[in-house]
Order: sequence, then structure tokens, then C-alpha cells
Amino acid sequence: MAQELTPEEKEEIVRRINEWSDGDRPFRDKTLSDFLDFYPKMIQTFKEYRETGDLQGMIRAAHSLKSTLSFLGATSVFLSAKETEETLIANDPRYHVSFEALTAQLNLLGSYLRSIIEEN
Repeated sequence: MAQELTPEEKEEIVRRINEWSDGDRPFRDKTLSDFLDFYPKMIQTFKEYRETGDLQGMIRAAHSLKSTLSFLGATSVFLSAKETEETLIANDPRYHVSFEALTAQLNLLGSYLRSIIEEN
């Protein structure tokens, strides 16, 4: 089961969003919507690389997610992406476990970001 975002992490995400959006709600919502479109595509891309055995492709996909998650301030999800990337770099077959945890956490983050967009 995925680790829920903590209240402190949610607060940090909101702080980061407010920092880079500078109160521009349309910009904020567009950027968050772009992420909500991006992460499922990256998950799918990762799965396609996994099916073809493309280790470098999987590493690139995990790294792309990691970079974006750092920007958002989603620390726990970032750490899952980092763990996935590190297990892949080490060619550790347990990357499947960390990738599944990452996917679940991304979905939780996605739900939280949708709630931010939908608030007044």
C-alpha cells in the first residue's frame, strides 16, 4: 500500500506551488494539469521499456519523474522515484517493487493535485 502524503508534505507542496505560480491561478492550474497528463504517460512509457527490457529507457523515465517531483516538493514520491532509479542503475530486480510503490504514490499525488485545481 502506498504511503499517504503527510500533512507536512501537502503543506510543502502548496508552498512550492504558491512560490512558482506567484498567485497566477491559471498558470498554476495549467502547470498542475500538465503534470497530471505527464505522469501517467511516463508510467506507461516505463512499462513499455520494461516489456522490451530497455534498462536505460526505464532509468530515463524514473529520472524524468524524479526531476518533476523535486520541483513540486513531493518529497516522499521523489524518494520513491529515486529508489526506483537507483535499483535500476544497480540492475537490481527489486526495481519492480519500488516501481509499483512509486506508481501508487503518483496516483495519490495526482488526486491531491486535482483537489488543488478544483478548489475555489
